[in-house]
Order: sequence, then structure tokens, then C-alpha cells
Amino acid sequence: MVYFWLNNPDNEQDRADFLKSLNKFMENSLYAKTKFIGEPAGTP
Repeated sequence: MVYFWLNNPDNEQDRADFLKSLNKFMENSLYAKTKFIGEPAGTP
């Protein structure tokens, strides 16, 4: 399990760029067994 924190979590372009890069990495990884990307629950 790996956690990432974005410097600007409300910036949609930063989020989209990160997810695009992460998906590309996961698709090409020989070692990732599970390729699930989730977000934390919006709890206070």
C-alpha cells in the first residue's frame, strides 16, 4: 500500500496529471499485483 499527498489537492489539473502518470506507471509495472487507485473518505 502506498499513500500520496498532493501539494495542491484542490487543483483539478494537478490531480488529473498525477492520475494520468500514476495509471501509466501501474500499467507498465511488472511488480504491482493490484492496480487500484482510491481516494480517502471525505470524513471530518
